[in-house]
Amino acid sequence: MGNLKGELKSYILMPVDSFDIVFQSLNLKIMEAAAKGECSFTDLLKSSGIPRGQLARHLKALIKANWLIHRGKCYEPAAALFVAFNADYSDGEIKLRLRNDRGAFMDPQYGILIFKGSTGLCKTCPFREACVKNVKNLSKAYDIVIRSVEPSDAYVEIFNALISRDLIKRLKTQSLIPATGAIRSS
Repeated sequence: MGNLKGELKSYILMPVDSFDIVFQSLNLKIMEAAAKGECSFTDLLKSSGIPRGQLARHLKALIKANWLIHRGKCYEPAAALFVAFNADYSDGEIKLRLRNDRGAFMDPQYGILIFKGSTGLCKTCPFREACVKNVKNLSKAYDIVIRSVEPSDAYVEIFNALISRDLIKRLKTQSLIPATGAIRSS
């Protein structure tokens, strides 16, 4: 994690229900802080302003859903790329459908980018220019050519390129290591 160049180092495939936990209550605020390097319980307590007991419950939920891992005194994002999937069971086969409308990846500048669907608000957003600059930087950092005009579409385009270029290639050549409801690789 951190400054990612070229190929991603780690990813997690998680069921849609586990992915959507990040949008519940204060979990998104906690993930953003952890991705920016505020990793100890005390750091997260100070930056979030969440009461101690409530923070502990949210951290447990994020760990259980495989968004965070707890190493020593630090809570860190569990991977560089988070991909949501649906599992279909038919004719004795299990088929995983990777979702391209939900995902997250580590951004060297902003920490973590998490999206669910398309907002379509870029044209009126006051941070549009900052996002345009960041998308250009991400496309260079990951060596991905983007064609989208709007930043929100470009983030999804980068995510899809990371999945097709890095994740699918690795899934074809490496075995998966299951981890409590998610599929994790590093």
